[in-house]
Amino acid sequence: MWANFTNSICLIIYIAVGYQLINLIPRGVLASVLLYTGWKMCEPAVWRHVAHVGRDQLIVFTFTVLVTVATDLLIGIIAGTILQFILSALACRGAARACGGREVRLSELFSNPVVHKGWVGDEYHIYVDKPVMPTNQRLLQRELDGLPDDVRKVTVHLNSDPSAWEGVGGFFMNPVDAAEQVGDAWHIHLTRPLVCFSLMKLSDELDRVPASATEVVLHLDRGVLLIDHSACDQLNSFITELKASGRSVEIRGFDRLTPYSGHPSSGRIFRGSSGTTQSFPQPV
Repeated sequence: MWANFTNSICLIIYIAVGYQLINLIPRGVLASVLLYTGWKMCEPAVWRHVAHVGRDQLIVFTFTVLVTVATDLLIGIIAGTILQFILSALACRGAARACGGREVRLSELFSNPVVHKGWVGDEYHIYVDKPVMPTNQRLLQRELDGLPDDVRKVTVHLNSDPSAWEGVGGFFMNPVDAAEQVGDAWHIHLTRPLVCFSLMKLSDELDRVPASATEVVLHLDRGVLLIDHSACDQLNSFITELKASGRSVEIRGFDRLTPYSGHPSSGRIFRGSSGTTQSFPQPV
């Protein structure tokens, strides 16, 4: 990912200061180089590899290639990204239904998620039965800020099942809810879908694992309804790096998710209780 970023920066610098040098290259030579590059990026072996990763990736790949050929590179990238978002949103909706989540009305996204609160013995309890989104998060915060002065212990009950709205809304948010060290193990709690749109945030959180931790434990909450191909590939790289440094990784809750295919980096989705982790590399 950082290699792609560095490559992009170098291209921008070249375009800014050396764009006139491209005029020194004969048009026929430049055209042949571009044709060769295009062929290497979509030759039959690439199509077979993408199909092996999963049908969803094959759909996005084929659509992006066709749009790019019919229009231009920038429009192809935008169209492919939009299609990936739509497919991820539909997958998240299906996973939310399989998880038992109910259909959420649009008005609930802007209403107070707290439906009941009160004392139970010496504890103050807050019951959250509606989805918590950026659109109504301030209302929940207002409830927490308005606690009685004599409260010593608060218990918050999150009774709302994962919904499609929460899943899609979490595509662009940090999927890590909390990270802490317990003994020699570093625990990372993930509460949102792991998709390409939040991959930078996930990568930053994984890079924060302290050197003193000999074990990393990833907790996949019920809100992790979907892990797309890009995120799975990132997790594979993360596990490989940790194993090379002599540390181990445990992923808890991964057995809830079913892979799209047998490829190690295939996307995974919640379909019920028949998930498997057999095709995901587990450390020894």
